[in-house]
Amino acid sequence: ARQSPRRPPGCPGASEQCVVMHAQVHARAATLRVSTSRFFVGSVSGRLWSSAAAGNPNRTFFAPTRSKRPSGHGRTGWQWQLTRARLDVAVRPETYREELDLKIDLARAHFAGGSVCSSEKNPGEKHKTEIELPRTEVFESLRSHFRMRAEFRVWHEGDDSFLAMFDSDDPRIPVQVETFPMGSEKINELMKKVVTEIRQSETLRKKLFQVNFLTTTTGEAMVSMLYHRRLSEQWETEANAMRDRLGVSVVGRSKKQKTTSC
Repeated sequence: ARQSPRRPPGCPGASEQCVVMHAQVHARAATLRVSTSRFFVGSVSGRLWSSAAAGNPNRTFFAPTRSKRPSGHGRTGWQWQLTRARLDVAVRPETYREELDLKIDLARAHFAGGSVCSSEKNPGEKHKTEIELPRTEVFESLRSHFRMRAEFRVWHEGDDSFLAMFDSDDPRIPVQVETFPMGSEKINELMKKVVTEIRQSETLRKKLFQVNFLTTTTGEAMVSMLYHRRLSEQWETEANAMRDRLGVSVVGRSKKQKTTSC
């Protein structure tokens, strides 16, 4: 026999409508409120703006909604709050030195300490001697364009395709990434060109779900394209043409298949 759910304390009868919300609902709502207040400046009518939108967005996404639960059975209707993803790919060159100094202090704190030894006069008496650390040698990195590799999902929307990333707080909502300040200048140069190639070729576009960029300090680059389908000779032909136009190595990958166009 199916047991009826227990009523929470303070709900003596069915005439009183009691709100029963699981702990995960409370945690989810708190996460949404926090993510709304961080990194991005809120949302507009529940819409998610492109990460490149600096007052002039060119694409919006609607966060998926969940239908309201019917009233009754001791519960009231509720709906997930729409929020804007907080993905942040910007760099902060103006605070680089300040953040670096904090990391240096933290690293030195891990090694700071002293040695405990016995006194020569009183062997039973122990005392602590501080060990002076040598000067820390620091090698600063570039303020921007310091990453030599990057991975992006390819999101298809109708006849259009674009590179996207996902925020850890809401991994189901894609955020369009048109520029990647953390990535090398070569990666940023190739991002727009590769997207153009994808949009212009249905063979390159079909069931493409990820693009990886690998660059070197000498300006060389390799573009890996990952698919949910078997790659044909037609794909190899168009990949070779893309390689010649962009001047990079192109690698196609699918399940149990790897095709290289160098």
